[in-house]
Amino acid sequence: MPAESHRPASAPGRDLVPDLDGEGSRSARRPTTALVYGASRPLVSLLLYAMAEDANPRFHWLDIRRESEPAAKWDPANLGWLKDRHSWVADPSEGLSPDNARANAAIFHVIRSDEPPAVLSRLTDFLRLPPTIQEILGAMPSDGGSSLLAVANVDRISGSIPEPALAPILAAFDWLGCSLFVGFVGARAPAAAQFGRVVRIDGTWPGRWEDATVHFERGEAFGASQPAHGVSLTELPFLERTLRRAVS
Repeated sequence: MPAESHRPASAPGRDLVPDLDGEGSRSARRPTTALVYGASRPLVSLLLYAMAEDANPRFHWLDIRRESEPAAKWDPANLGWLKDRHSWVADPSEGLSPDNARANAAIFHVIRSDEPPAVLSRLTDFLRLPPTIQEILGAMPSDGGSSLLAVANVDRISGSIPEPALAPILAAFDWLGCSLFVGFVGARAPAAAQFGRVVRIDGTWPGRWEDATVHFERGEAFGASQPAHGVSLTELPFLERTLRRAVS
């Protein structure tokens, strides 16, 4: 099942903006951030999927790829694993950098005259998020449950997001109570210090997943102490299940 593509309106309406009126449910969710990286795109995507599903089965998935291109063979979208309305596509040519000019125009469409100063500040930060991210966050339930967005293939747009712009994005996710996991294909992890957890996967392709290893470079390992060496995927049940399912 291919991932669905969703395009935001030119300016969001108030109904697209998450409920920012209180500190309670969203800020109490203890959101987390994670960066997954490695040289094999299929393995990075599958690890990202496994981590997101293990952390929150209601997660949303954003794939950075051209809409005209089909999802890759080992991509969770191509494997039919993604739930309806939880799958999104963003063209890498559009980038995901904050659009301050668009935000300044949009705020006049959604701001109310009685906004408390704290809400106004957060609303402004939200409107500076990339439009696609705004739409996804607006589509997530506001019933007090936790939320998580996994973004695959961010290496395709990493050059369009200056590192100083990443901190405000992560901060916005934090106060919205939404965890953010991203997958990056490359030999080095960008902006690793800004993520709570950094995980590297070494391997060639899913068909030889038993030879792959996972390295915890920052933050806690999965329910265990920080290992000094790589961990086999067979030692991580949730990840082993995902890889076996992919190659079956």
